[in-house]
Amino acid sequence: LGLSAILNSEIGINYFKIHMINELSIESILFWQNAMAWKNAYRTTSVLIREENYIRIFKTFIEHGSIMQINISYDTYENVLRDADRSKNIPETVFDECMTQAVYLMSSNAYPRFLRSELYQRYLSAARGESG
Repeated sequence: LGLSAILNSEIGINYFKIHMINELSIESILFWQNAMAWKNAYRTTSVLIREENYIRIFKTFIEHGSIMQINISYDTYENVLRDADRSKNIPETVFDECMTQAVYLMSSNAYPRFLRSELYQRYLSAARGESG
């Protein structure tokens, strides 16, 4: 199974979140979930609500010194600010580059360790029960 299969499975993401908590890197997956919710709700959310959600996500995960700051490049940080400042209507893709970097870090660091963990074995058993 690849990381995308885990992230797109309710049971898989729950097990991976436990692993990320144990790895002290839960911020990446929580950011990814919030950014996906942003994208999924974008077309059905008012501009005002989108602005509020952008600010919440930015202040929680992206702003320097935020409580759950994700690891992204300086250029990506600047791009998020620029995209949000460019117009009153923040683009749907504003977090895409951050998401790409967060997924890359998860897939290259935490995910390989997850695959070797007892937690992954429990996930596989639970997933078999979910589909069978």
